[in-house]
Amino acid sequence: MDFYSQSLIESIEEKLDPKISDFFEATKNIYAYGYDTLSGFVKSVLASYDMISSGSYQAKYIKEIESRKKRRQNWLGRLKNNHAEYNYRDPKSFFNHISLQLSSYEGSLALRNKYGTVDIEKIIDAIVIQCEAWKTNRGLLIAFPNFPYIGKISVVDVFRSDVLVEIVRIIDENYGGNIKNVVSSVPTEMIMNPVFSSSHGKALVKLTADKEMIAELFSSENYTIKFFDIPAEAKAEFDVSGKTKIPLLDDVDMTIISNLINNAEFDLTGPQSVLVPTQTTTLSQICNAVYGHRQATYKGANATQRDSIKKRLIRMTYPITAVGDKGTIFSWAILSSVAIHTVHETGAIAVDYTLGPVLTRSLMEDRLLRLPSLEIRALETSAGRTLVFQLQLDRLTCGWNNRTIQKYKYTRFCQIMLLRSKSYQKNISAITMALEDIKQHTNHAIIKRYAIENMEIVIEFYPLTQDERLAFSGEDMKLLSENRL
Repeated sequence: MDFYSQSLIESIEEKLDPKISDFFEATKNIYAYGYDTLSGFVKSVLASYDMISSGSYQAKYIKEIESRKKRRQNWLGRLKNNHAEYNYRDPKSFFNHISLQLSSYEGSLALRNKYGTVDIEKIIDAIVIQCEAWKTNRGLLIAFPNFPYIGKISVVDVFRSDVLVEIVRIIDENYGGNIKNVVSSVPTEMIMNPVFSSSHGKALVKLTADKEMIAELFSSENYTIKFFDIPAEAKAEFDVSGKTKIPLLDDVDMTIISNLINNAEFDLTGPQSVLVPTQTTTLSQICNAVYGHRQATYKGANATQRDSIKKRLIRMTYPITAVGDKGTIFSWAILSSVAIHTVHETGAIAVDYTLGPVLTRSLMEDRLLRLPSLEIRALETSAGRTLVFQLQLDRLTCGWNNRTIQKYKYTRFCQIMLLRSKSYQKNISAITMALEDIKQHTNHAIIKRYAIENMEIVIEFYPLTQDERLAFSGEDMKLLSENRL
């Protein structure tokens, strides 16, 4: 269910090696690429990034690189053996096309301009030397000096491999060295249960009779959400004493959670893929995801930022509980466990974590909502970064039911954004700022227009694209229409 925006496709296309676009334009009427534009072909190759969510992407990419190494050696060996076995005038010769080109005035002129000679032996020697250099510099496969005149090959498969490797390079260079950050993934269950604050607010901590701490996050007409069962010995961790407040979950936590989900690996050795129980990442990688795009001159997290991320990770192991008039509505922790330690060999700070049951189920059942990280990072407000996933989920639901208009009660919007102020004007100002942020910075892909009328917010969404409709299975849409995905 990955959705890659047109802005992401265009951004990648702009950064591709120029040889890619030149080759596509020169050959699109010769080979069956299946697409009239390079953008369409790039999008089809990018679809392979769905492997990121299942944890098998890395193994697939390593296999592709090994295949490319063997192909380089094979091509060069075949070219040398063929040259030794056949005269260049023989139709079986890989250099027969040069002989044919020399038979015309235009062809001879083109070869002279390229190689400075029309002596076929010298031209072939020059090509062999170029092929030796090409094997060493690990360039594009389509840049092989005698490509595609090397026997039976699938030009489309070779081109697709080149585009894939180029996409990897671009994402690696533009997403903080973490190739999985092309999308931001959040479990839909977390969106449908509002446990995030968009205002970096704090919640009052209370001590119960048994000395455990309860932090009330949000109260509505229907239920109250709390951090629950925080052990009393954790007071020092949050500097809690008396009526001190602890931070609520916010958009930074959302970024951390998305990073942990995208980092999750699966064991693919058995008949079915299974989520690896204990996942491992580094504190540096999480910090890069959180702070890297916010600072133009970012050179790594400082001590304060690292400590902040550590505390957030620990806080995610405490259960979040919603209690209503008839008892508990839900209770779950984001992480079941987390261990932060220094790797003695490298000095890096490792983070070993186990996802909680809700996140584990979301990954196994692929009940995730994904948006391009490029667009999430463009949002300027924490409220926008928190709200955008909810609105995208609502847009998908509307689209599947052939609607584009969604109406929200003012109180419902306050609940979604966890706005706890009693001031209507303050809350409306926060809502307007978030909506405008999303409208302006998501490449016109979610909100087309909106209006705030008395105690109601009316949003007109952009219709679903054909690609988005194709990306969802019938079961996905059934769940969406029932608001259960």
